[in-house]
Amino acid sequence: MQKRVQIRNSRCQEKQGVILILTLWIVVVLSLIAYSLTYELRLELKLTKLNKDKITAYALARAGLAKAIVDLKNDMYLDYAEKSQPFDGEGDIWKKTYEDDEALEFEGGQIKVKVVDEESKINLNQASIRVLTALIKSLGYEDKEALETACAIVDWRDADRLPRVGRGRDENEIYAELRHEKEDRRLSDDIAPYRSKNDRFLTVDELLEVYGVTPKLFYGYDPQASEDQKRRPRFRDERPPVGLRDLVTVRSNRVVNINTAGPEVLGAIIEAAAINESDPSALADKIIEHRRGSHSGEIDNDQAFRSVQDLGQISEISGMLLSRMRGAYPLDVRSYFFTIHSTGEVGRVKRSIQVLVWRSLDIFHRDEDLDDREVRRRRRRSREETMLIKEPALRCFEWVEI
Repeated sequence: MQKRVQIRNSRCQEKQGVILILTLWIVVVLSLIAYSLTYELRLELKLTKLNKDKITAYALARAGLAKAIVDLKNDMYLDYAEKSQPFDGEGDIWKKTYEDDEALEFEGGQIKVKVVDEESKINLNQASIRVLTALIKSLGYEDKEALETACAIVDWRDADRLPRVGRGRDENEIYAELRHEKEDRRLSDDIAPYRSKNDRFLTVDELLEVYGVTPKLFYGYDPQASEDQKRRPRFRDERPPVGLRDLVTVRSNRVVNINTAGPEVLGAIIEAAAINESDPSALADKIIEHRRGSHSGEIDNDQAFRSVQDLGQISEISGMLLSRMRGAYPLDVRSYFFTIHSTGEVGRVKRSIQVLVWRSLDIFHRDEDLDDREVRRRRRRSREETMLIKEPALRCFEWVEI
């Protein structure tokens, strides 16, 4: 009897052990399921927040773009409201509002906006060899190297295949040999292919394919170098490195605005004017100093040039020099093309929009029922400005989202 009781007890203990093990396994399985569900939930929450931040950052970038467009329009309103000769300068609201590149805090994020005047640059599809050579020299390059690179840029955009470096053969062969000699003289006799586009530049980035335009010349620093070697500005007033991409454009009205052009661009035009007795860089600095005014503090347009002839107010600029400067490259005091860079940031998420716009003044007649012939007839009969509506307009040429 006693043995039967022991056997039953042992069987009960075995069953209890099995039940305990099964219970532990069930607990482990349920824990894994709970952990998996929690992990997926946390992952979904992070993805949801990331998507929300992306949408918010994009909305902030659009808001910055809208603000810049309004400022460009308001600037034109102010120009024509003053009943004087319209001009664009460094004291305009579109320029000084975003000059310091300070972020605008808004709705848990921030907006960074920059408006770049394309008329402050040299147009790649128009500039002569003299202007391009002087522009490259202003970046610290020697005369011979600057001239070779300028010739290669012009050969890239012209329609023929005749090189301008004076060797009289096909330009593709010439520049392939020059690149072969310049990059590594120990290479084999097989010359790397070089193909000139023989058409106008569509983007500034095409310069990287042209002989002589190195990444350092293009960017102003070596993009493959470490951050410490890229010569980033360490102080607020220190100027960031300037490369060829910052001084040229392919979208402009093919003029340079003397009120917004930088020292390199102005110096290149002065040097191309072939007045040997003048120091181009020093004279360019005097032009910038004059248009900004002698007073300290915020830049305004009190001393800005109202016309190109106003350059004669600077004693060092004679009538002959001004004439040669205008012959070297067309000058103006108006700007037409602008590139707006707007970035929205929310936490670590950034969304950027880059838009190239053309600004103009559209004129409408108040009576919309009149046909064009009648409108022209009435304009000839009357000069009343009240009959016309003047509305600034910005038209988009390029839109890039990053």
